[in-house]
Amino acid sequence: MKYSFVISSILLSTFSTTLAAPVNPTAAAASADEGDEYIIVLAPTEQRPWGQVFTDMGYNMTSRAHDISINKHSFGTNYGDLRTFGKEFRGFTTHMKATDAASLASLPNVLSIEKDVKWTVKVTRNNDTYGTHSVGDNKWAWPNAKRQLQQNELNQVWQQSTAPWNLARISTAQALTSNGREVIDLKFNYQFERSSGLGVDVYMLDSGINTAHADFGGRAKMVFTAFGSDITDGHGHGTHTAGTVGSTTYGVAKNVNLLGVKVLDSQNAGSLSSFVAGVDFALSSHLQRKTQPGFKGSIINMSLGGPGFAQPLFEALQRATQAGMHVAVAGGNDNTDSCQFSPAQFSQLLPIINVGATNVVDQKWEGSNFGKCIDIYAPGDGIVSTSNKGPQANEPMSGTSMACPAVAGAMAVELFKNPSLDPAALKKLIVSKGLSGTLQGGIQGPNLLLNNGLRAVG
Repeated sequence: MKYSFVISSILLSTFSTTLAAPVNPTAAAASADEGDEYIIVLAPTEQRPWGQVFTDMGYNMTSRAHDISINKHSFGTNYGDLRTFGKEFRGFTTHMKATDAASLASLPNVLSIEKDVKWTVKVTRNNDTYGTHSVGDNKWAWPNAKRQLQQNELNQVWQQSTAPWNLARISTAQALTSNGREVIDLKFNYQFERSSGLGVDVYMLDSGINTAHADFGGRAKMVFTAFGSDITDGHGHGTHTAGTVGSTTYGVAKNVNLLGVKVLDSQNAGSLSSFVAGVDFALSSHLQRKTQPGFKGSIINMSLGGPGFAQPLFEALQRATQAGMHVAVAGGNDNTDSCQFSPAQFSQLLPIINVGATNVVDQKWEGSNFGKCIDIYAPGDGIVSTSNKGPQANEPMSGTSMACPAVAGAMAVELFKNPSLDPAALKKLIVSKGLSGTLQGGIQGPNLLLNNGLRAVG
């Protein structure tokens, strides 16, 4: 996942949650200002109906509002050229000039205002080298997958001998040896707890999920889209990351509920406003789910990001973590300081886990970002997981996008055992179980590799 900045730079350059009004442009600049798309986030105290809010702001509300949702897949409502989002975190987007943005920022019911941006999430697809494969005979049979677990089975430790290398690496203390195996072979050993992730919801903010893939065992479903009625995964990035979190063959936590939140299109690109709306949807869903029987916790996996400090996204994730949601984010793939990117840099301010990527010989993957904002590294090079190409297809990909869901899966494993852990406590636990000093090649930042503590032989 390599980030590339597509639209204009972000207005905010501080960590403040309140935006200072932009400097007024000169008359010449104002006359040339054709406007931009902006994200306006309302203060938490502003709870009035949208019509009243917009009328007070001076918008013409003669255009009839129309809902742009399909079933549960809701992005918001259009009021003319205004597009609302959020239930727990209220905001809207609109096209306006910088002078109008400055005026709007001064209103007491506006928390922040910022130009919307579009980020393209790039990932290294290894098909040119390895090709697209079918699970075929390598598919690991999960016995009685739909049967409810008995109490005496919950703490059982199982071993999978048909695992990809990344799963083997996080369940052993020793470096992997080839023993005639290729990186993409499903011939590695993975030890895991039978209960892994049972009752945990993982919201995949990504390009969607191929929910028809056999390896999800019916546990994956789409719950949100920022693209009208499109809930398909046209790229494959989202299906791949979901597979690493919790598919039967390729997943860390093989019992989790995988919830697709589509915020990236078929080019793996999406807007900042869509990401914020996706977080808000996950938060709203979490607040409903937390009172239901069997619920163990909620995790947001964000294998995406872009440069700069994205204030609306920070505010959304801050509210999510305050509500008890756990978050794993990708460190970025520019081989530079991860602190330059969002949401990666939020790990210094919020109890979220920022993940860098390693290769099969325990070195930092060549494209992975690094630095103090990285909390832990996980395998991210040549990772085989579920594909959007069919119900049994798999595909190898590389990037911090592939490392991040391994951490999300590990978080789900721990949440089943102790659902009372708050985000800060779970982050501390995941970090404490990591292998220290294992990584080679001059790691900048924490020399810490994800591990589940079972210490199998890979």
